[in-house]
Amino acid sequence: MDLSIITVSFNDKEVLSTTLDAVFASQTSYSYEMVLVNNASPDGSIDMVRERYLSKPELAEKIVLLENVENLGFGKGNNVGLKAAKGDYILLLNSDTKLDPDNLQVMLDFMKAHPEVGAATCKLVKGDGEIDLASRRSEPNLVLSFFRLFGLQSIFPKWFGGYNMLNTDPAQSGEIEACSGAYMIISRKCYEQVGGFDESFFMYGEDLDLCRRIREAGFKIWWHPKTTCV
Repeated sequence: MDLSIITVSFNDKEVLSTTLDAVFASQTSYSYEMVLVNNASPDGSIDMVRERYLSKPELAEKIVLLENVENLGFGKGNNVGLKAAKGDYILLLNSDTKLDPDNLQVMLDFMKAHPEVGAATCKLVKGDGEIDLASRRSEPNLVLSFFRLFGLQSIFPKWFGGYNMLNTDPAQSGEIEACSGAYMIISRKCYEQVGGFDESFFMYGEDLDLCRRIREAGFKIWWHPKTTCV
């Protein structure tokens, strides 16, 4: 198995189908599985998955559905999926996303060609087309946080834009310190060495912590804007 795509679901029935439809429409030569982790969502999303996807044999064979008995949060929920994943690479993908058709092909080609990269992200954009600033950033410190908090990074991005890397060209592929857990592709080698998310984080911040541990283990983290995820 080349790739495991892990999506944690909670009260997202309406957007989850968009995410899954885009994954299954991917134009890729790589084999993949879709690991769906449901965090005890009461909105009927599990029934939707069963009726719309698991009822079709060609899709059912790609889906692993894991049902938690309670809402474990983002990090712990992803860790459930990580333990079940069989792929040589693992994509952590939010349930409110939409991949470009070539996304999986482009990103796996990149990861296979760059074994020194432990984790990478694509061009992650919001619904209005603007880059999601959380998707390419430096690790926060007091100075960078001050510049961001008081708006200096927006007014003078060339000098004070380090927090969200506003002082670099987002069109260029390159090394970054941290990316967002909304879209993060990780090599199996990196995962086995670093492990998953710190489960003391319920939600928010766990991706920054994981990125720090990835870098401390000697792997690189990369921004590769040659394909897009909305």
